[in-house]
Amino acid sequence: MTSNLSGILAGTRERTRTGAHVLALVIAATFGAGLSWAPAVEAQQPGAQKRESRATPAMRESVYRELSAAQTAADNGDATEAIRLLDRVQQRKDLNSYELAQLYNFYAFIYYSQDQYDKSVEAYRKLLAQPDIPEALEISTLYGIAQLSLVTEDYEGAAAYLERWFRLVPDAGPDAYVLLSQAYYQQGEHEKALRPLNTAMKLAREQGRPIKENWWLMSRALNFELGHYGRVVEALEALLTDYPRKEYWVQLAAMYGQTDQEKKQLVAYEIANEQGLLTQERELVLLAQLYLQQDVPYKAARVLEDGMENGRIEKKARNLRLLSQAWMLAQESDNAIEALRAAAASSDDPELYLRLAQQYAGLSQWQNALEAAETALEKNVEAKGETHMLMGMAQFNLDRLDQARRSFRAATGFERNAPSARQWIEYIDREQARKEQLARAR
Repeated sequence: MTSNLSGILAGTRERTRTGAHVLALVIAATFGAGLSWAPAVEAQQPGAQKRESRATPAMRESVYRELSAAQTAADNGDATEAIRLLDRVQQRKDLNSYELAQLYNFYAFIYYSQDQYDKSVEAYRKLLAQPDIPEALEISTLYGIAQLSLVTEDYEGAAAYLERWFRLVPDAGPDAYVLLSQAYYQQGEHEKALRPLNTAMKLAREQGRPIKENWWLMSRALNFELGHYGRVVEALEALLTDYPRKEYWVQLAAMYGQTDQEKKQLVAYEIANEQGLLTQERELVLLAQLYLQQDVPYKAARVLEDGMENGRIEKKARNLRLLSQAWMLAQESDNAIEALRAAAASSDDPELYLRLAQQYAGLSQWQNALEAAETALEKNVEAKGETHMLMGMAQFNLDRLDQARRSFRAATGFERNAPSARQWIEYIDREQARKEQLARAR
């Protein structure tokens, strides 16, 4: 039993997509709650290999004082004044590359604090365009502009900045690889997105860190897009182990169905139901169908009947017919007929009355069978020949031989039923002749 997997997993892309507000919080957490500007100095990146220091110009005291004045305005919450002071510094014609880099770094900070992400990105670009900037400043700027590019949905730019950042930080941690994966994923580059995500998860395991829920969600989404359904199952199983949620049980069951693991599919749904996680009609009906597929009709019937009693499953013809089928396979004939009678009463479908007539006939309840068959004909049932045959058999067993002959005569008008109908007519004729002969002999 498979489900609409695209529908089930449709929410993955939206949950994986990083909205501007959410990613802004991530960036704020990265930079620190007490975000403030200060001139960057050359520093060794943690875990990075030792590099030769770059020769960079010095910041002059006069420039530092002007930037500090802007810092004071920013600290006082006056971003407008801070920008005005920075604009005044920018008008100087004698700024060296390092002073310009720090100026643009400060612009980026102010614009970021005002949620003007496009302007912040532009300031970072101008910073990176300066020659001979300290490596520490280049590293922090590349990472920051990559994050902001994700915020502004410049996913191609985000990936490019991160790739450049990785060349400077060869021993990066897993979070950076996840950001790169997000950038590629948003471009629809699923193969490219999967590689850094797998690297991030590998690094996390090596460092003894837990794999975050969102990482597993990305793995699930990417592997599903690439048709790696076995990996999707692995991701969902991991999610259920570390972050158990109802939706993961439902999705895991669907993936078991997709990978032809019907027994596991049933077990997943059964566990979810035992935990009270299946509350929607489609979920409970699917569980019943899975029970039927695995030849457990009694449990299927109980799921359907309980669902109808508590109002989670609507008592409509389709569901009642499935309930009748489950009871019949469970050899609970009375319950099966009751469900089918309710299904027929709730619908104008004449086929349900024909099926009800067949059920009654199977139990030798001939009067009920006759009435159900007559109703099927009145409602213009499609299988008219079969219905006439049923009526004839019911009438014969009720010893209404003349009526039975008429019903079988009507059935001879249908090619499929004609041979059997003629045999019945011959049998009725012989039976009537026998009865007449017995009557004369008395």
